[in-house]
Amino acid sequence: VFYNPVQEFNRDLSILAIRSFEELGHETRVERVCGVADRTRRQLEGLRAQLDDDTGSRTAKQEAHLKRGLNEAERRLVDALANPREPASVRREPLRIFEALAATGLRSVRYALEMPHAPSIVACDLSRDAVTAMQRNLAFAGVPAGRVLPMHSDAATHMAQVGSLLPARQHAAAAAAAEEQVEVLSSTEGAVRLADAMPAGAKVPGYSVVDLDPYGSAMPFVDAAMGAVEDGGLLLVTCTDAGVLCGSKPDNCFAKYGSYPLRGKFCHEQGLRILLHALDTAAARRKKVIEPLVSLSIDFYLRVFVRVRTHAGLARRAAARRTYMWKCTGCGTLHAQPMVNVDGGASSDTSRLSAAHGPTCVSQSCGVCGGRFRLGGPYWSAPLHDTAFIARMLRILDAAPVGTFGTRDRMRGMLRVAADELPEVPFFYEAPEMCQRMRVTMPKLQNFFSAIVRQGYRVSGSHCSPQAIKTNAPPAVLWGLLRCWEAAHPVAQKRKDADETLRRLLDGPLVQDDFTASTAGIPGSFFEKLVRFQDSPADWGPMARAKKLKEGVQNKTPKEMMLERRDAIAKERASERAAKRQKYDPAAHKGKG
Repeated sequence: VFYNPVQEFNRDLSILAIRSFEELGHETRVERVCGVADRTRRQLEGLRAQLDDDTGSRTAKQEAHLKRGLNEAERRLVDALANPREPASVRREPLRIFEALAATGLRSVRYALEMPHAPSIVACDLSRDAVTAMQRNLAFAGVPAGRVLPMHSDAATHMAQVGSLLPARQHAAAAAAAEEQVEVLSSTEGAVRLADAMPAGAKVPGYSVVDLDPYGSAMPFVDAAMGAVEDGGLLLVTCTDAGVLCGSKPDNCFAKYGSYPLRGKFCHEQGLRILLHALDTAAARRKKVIEPLVSLSIDFYLRVFVRVRTHAGLARRAAARRTYMWKCTGCGTLHAQPMVNVDGGASSDTSRLSAAHGPTCVSQSCGVCGGRFRLGGPYWSAPLHDTAFIARMLRILDAAPVGTFGTRDRMRGMLRVAADELPEVPFFYEAPEMCQRMRVTMPKLQNFFSAIVRQGYRVSGSHCSPQAIKTNAPPAVLWGLLRCWEAAHPVAQKRKDADETLRRLLDGPLVQDDFTASTAGIPGSFFEKLVRFQDSPADWGPMARAKKLKEGVQNKTPKEMMLERRDAIAKERASERAAKRQKYDPAAHKGKG
């Protein structure tokens, strides 16, 4: 169970994202309801333009169809002008939130107390002890009765029932179904009672928000979550197995996420793209697609916020949003290999797909250093973030009273940098790594950015690394600039003689630049003193998985058990050293050596 203060950032970010999502949904409904007249006017203009275009190519039937459409549009415009709707008359749609692995309910408590437009929150956990603790915490925090419905159930089972079996909007009636706050329902009992409380013939929209924050990988719950979230709903996913996603265990990564990772400084962005690939693949099985709103690599885990929409056409074209990546084992040069060729745009449901041509790295050996390539993927190749949504989050964050979010400064820093990332460029290079491979001193990052911009390319940083260079410049340009830098700061000849790869790196063509600093073309977040990372506190990390203790055993936190285990190992090693000293006979070794 997460109790350490590091997770405050995760909870703050989740509340901010859900608030922004709710506000965006309300504004969309207001525009749809109150903008009928404007939309109808535009439709009338289009129909009149078609009628005025007398090319003689229309049949009498087509002409009659256009006139009927024009008359209908004129009638709708008259009705809209006669009965205008004010934005204030559009009610806010309540959010229905499902926290799949609630543990002791800390996050659900904050959702209930800090989000007034979320009257229905279902907090589910498989552990009876956790649900009991959740009840105590809800009472202690003063959460109104019926606002949070504790549920003792397997989360995947309940989400599967919501997505495929129940003929009603069960979660919308959570407050009415729960007679008192301390009531605990099983998955089936709670679903049936809530379904009975709904009007006859109600549809099955699913939950507005589904939050998955397990210990380790979230993939065992993703398929069920895709069915439980409503069309246009928000799915929040955390994965704490960052080591698997970042390439330390590639076999496990392919088994869980269906992608084979590479090792490199870009590993945290790679983890995000592998996770999004797995989510979109699960969505496509239900004729749905995901739209990443925010995707962040944070400390020891990954956290993504995606909107899930039903769209069979785009689901069939999931391959258009995938890419492989070639990485040189010598110099680290990257070459993207799209999975398919797209004619018409990856975001179009009418685009035509065909098998991609390749490899994009031209030959089996690297043109920069002569090294061999490794292939990783597939990865999500579409943007990681929705910049308009991040801008909305920043606006709400800045307007929030001081003290609302304990991690306000870090949230602003992470979101500002994420918003400035180049959306069309997968992965990045790190300046220190490139300079280390070429054995040269590193120029200031601003000077390197300015040199890239002067060559006519775009460049940005990354929230994953403070030394990242995310650019659409070809690798040959980056290495050419570094050769120009090396000409002014030459490498020792003995190093060149001892390293064949280094000689090949230095023998290529130069890209001339004076490496003077400039602000043109560099994102504004680069120059701001933003907080993105935090010092590692004593209780850092997820620690050991929570286990149920036996009766009569003193209840200890994971940290206490970890420290006890460490002390026991230290004592055992000290005993072994003492035993060796006792066996040592000085007389037997006298005169030797």
